[in-house]
Amino acid sequence: MSPHLPRRVVAVLAVVAVTVAAALLFLGRDTDDTPAAVPTQDPVAGPPALVRAAQAASVDELIDAPPTEPSGPVGVDGDPAADAKLQRIAVRPEPVARSRASSGSLWDRLAQCESSGRWSSTRGMFEGGLQFHPQTWERFKPSGYPDAAYNASRQQQIAVAKRVLARQGWEAWPVCSRQIGVR
Repeated sequence: MSPHLPRRVVAVLAVVAVTVAAALLFLGRDTDDTPAAVPTQDPVAGPPALVRAAQAASVDELIDAPPTEPSGPVGVDGDPAADAKLQRIAVRPEPVARSRASSGSLWDRLAQCESSGRWSSTRGMFEGGLQFHPQTWERFKPSGYPDAAYNASRQQQIAVAKRVLARQGWEAWPVCSRQIGVR
């Protein structure tokens, strides 16, 4: 990346990073290990660095990039007066509680749809509160987890579901993910 990105680009990237961080927190993911490609000019470090999504959530000020000559018309529809100058950006997303209840509520809603909220369900070919196919459970469960989803705790099923989600997306739960509004 160029060390001299326009301020608007940096502002947009910061907003994207905050949005990604909020989405990951909503899904119960730890954002500390999820780097977001948000360039920043650190006056001490010099060249641009990558800011982690958790850091980008508290952007207070953007450092001015050196002026560059525009390659085309300036402003909106060629009107230089309509070109607004961005001086600061303050991004303060509302705090997301990371308690068990809030991080699990999405999964509880999905389980309610899939199995009427019964985490030990053995309905047909699918098992557990999130209705895992036995082969899916076997493929994604960590070692030490029960051999069948219906024998696993709610927390264990959610942990496996997060792995499935990362690999297959919400398509792993095609009907209920649509019903609860996540796709």
